[in-house]
Amino acid sequence: MTSFLFSTLSSNEIQDIFDIVEQANTKYFNKDMMSEFYSLKAVAYSKLNHNDEAQKLFSCATQLSDANLTRTWINWGDFLLKQSSIINDDESIIICYLNACKDLTEIKARSILSKIFYLLSHDNENNNNNKLSICIERYLSLIPVQHWLFWLPQIMNKLIRNESSQCMLAILNELIRLYPQAVYVQIKKSLRKLIENKHDEKLIPSTPITPSIDINLNLPIISYRQQAINNLNRLEQILLGQHPTIVRILDIIIEQLNTINETLFEYIIKRLYQCQRKIYEDLVENKKKLPEDVKQIIQHLKDILNNDDNEFKNIQQIKIQFLNDFNESVLNTTHISRSFVLLINKWITVIERRIEQTEPRIKHLNQIKYLQLLSFNSQITNDINMPGELWHAPEANFYFRINKFFPTIERIFKHERYFNRLTIRAHNGKIMYYLLSNNYQTISYDKINSQWELEENTLQFLKMINNICIRKEKELLKRHMQIFLPHLCTYLSSLRLIEDNRLTINLIEIYNNRLMLPIKKYYELIDDNNDNLLNIYQLIQNEFFSNKYLLHQWTLNEYTNATGYFSFRKIFTISMSFYSTLNYLFGFYMYTNNHLNIQRSIGNINPLYLRLKYDLNKQDENIFLTPNIDTFINRFGKMGPFIATILSTLTSLAQPKYQIIEYLKIFYKEDIHMKHPELTQKECVELVENIARQLETKLNQFTDIDVSKRIVSELVENSTDINQLSRLNPLYYPWL
Repeated sequence: MTSFLFSTLSSNEIQDIFDIVEQANTKYFNKDMMSEFYSLKAVAYSKLNHNDEAQKLFSCATQLSDANLTRTWINWGDFLLKQSSIINDDESIIICYLNACKDLTEIKARSILSKIFYLLSHDNENNNNNKLSICIERYLSLIPVQHWLFWLPQIMNKLIRNESSQCMLAILNELIRLYPQAVYVQIKKSLRKLIENKHDEKLIPSTPITPSIDINLNLPIISYRQQAINNLNRLEQILLGQHPTIVRILDIIIEQLNTINETLFEYIIKRLYQCQRKIYEDLVENKKKLPEDVKQIIQHLKDILNNDDNEFKNIQQIKIQFLNDFNESVLNTTHISRSFVLLINKWITVIERRIEQTEPRIKHLNQIKYLQLLSFNSQITNDINMPGELWHAPEANFYFRINKFFPTIERIFKHERYFNRLTIRAHNGKIMYYLLSNNYQTISYDKINSQWELEENTLQFLKMINNICIRKEKELLKRHMQIFLPHLCTYLSSLRLIEDNRLTINLIEIYNNRLMLPIKKYYELIDDNNDNLLNIYQLIQNEFFSNKYLLHQWTLNEYTNATGYFSFRKIFTISMSFYSTLNYLFGFYMYTNNHLNIQRSIGNINPLYLRLKYDLNKQDENIFLTPNIDTFINRFGKMGPFIATILSTLTSLAQPKYQIIEYLKIFYKEDIHMKHPELTQKECVELVENIARQLETKLNQFTDIDVSKRIVSELVENSTDINQLSRLNPLYYPWL
């Protein structure tokens, strides 16, 4: 604990402490005490920039004793990491961190392993010859296997990109022994992704090229993609050999779930909403050109309807009308017209009405077609975990395993698309609900704009923030602050299961679906006058949303007694301020109201589909409160728990002892790799370091409590400024 204090002290204060420590009588210290004493002296020397003395003392501390060395190894690794710009010795840093991981629990080891994975980015630079990955392989037997489980997505991504592939294969071989389900799901998903995306292949020689080889010799070449497929197939064979029953059962589950698709109309609705959102986003950015993505999606829908007359003979009228409305002349227009926007909105309404009238809300699975899925019992599936269950820490004292799939599925509309809600009973009798997402068809637009990898990366990002400081900081714990994350499992690129809570409701449902009319009006007005956003905002608010008590009235109806009302409002206020703070720092897209799920039982907010924004220069550095939320929280809530939560969150994350920026670099790097696969390792690292500097600058403002209070007061004061709200994306519904 003393080593943490050094990070908050000035050089003069450290020197004063050091002078006192130097006078200590160590005559009666045993080896363990001397080891800890040398470690603290080394930290003090490093703060005073006496690097050679610090190195010697760290070395002495690790040699004197074999017990309680975890903190010493971490301090030594952090010291070497700060010196890495001067002394390029990444191998020594990794050795220190690996030694520290040996005696840590899985949750505590996450922060150390995040640094190790980020350091592996330098493995192929400066002619390292994979020294870092070889170093990890050498220490692999000393690290508990469960420590690698959380990092399975990063391990698979490195294997696919052929980065330290031999080391990643060694780690996966260890994981296969204890966690075959988690590894198999990742292999299945990655294999399908590689097979579907056959473009952007980079060629590498199958054997190393040496000067002795004749330059005219034609070497066989193999792509990164093919090499990754070969590695994954090899792992799949190992899995099948070690755990044949589990592999067979998982294959059955994936195959059967993959046949539960969207209906044609549900698929059309999803695609039309994608077009609508894309057009609205372009209009906000003042882009008048009709996006090619929209043209591609509409043409794809036309091709589906034209595909087979026998299959769609019962919807001939809709088919003819759709083809006439979106004829060639409409798709060949270069600019976004008001008529085109109205046409999209019209067809969304038509198809939604058709679904409600013709398709049952509750369906029953065919007992013959889904015989294998429905005939599962506890004796067969007692080893199969619930989807997403392995997101928990392995040492958690609870778990859920599949006991039975129920034959009924329910149609649910959430997040601008329809889902099938599955019901699964756990081994202990608990009933759990999952939203099944499975595409009717996949097009090239999905492969380019797929968000599932980005969303899963962001979920890992949030889990790291949870573990690093939110669960450790007293100021946040007493406010019951915690990021609630749903179980989520992606079996294939188009097949996902997302844990669903029947007690959640989003703000769109609370506002009684009054939203599309003002959106249409907004784009009619902005089409005529793109400059006067404030007048447009006020006009829409006065015409459609003069009532600022919609959320307040819903809460009064939901909680009839005073205790329920005030408890809900308090927790809602704290949750809103907490997620607004994370949005301010990291740039999450969380203000879209249909992505803000509120737990009716307690008032917590669970934003789904969060994504990182790493272009922080364009980020709106503000916290926003729309009129209905502002009225519900009221002035006393804003000046009390709202400001207090923002202040405590920012000051906690800014504390030097957590080194939060160092821990989160790997997630930004993975995010950049997914969005820009054409970038090299070096370019990705440069981008990440730039993001880290921006985050550090922002967080450093909150190390001083007086400055923090002033900044937070300004942020909250400006949160309801209509000039700021009028510039928000209208899909955030700022007038609500």
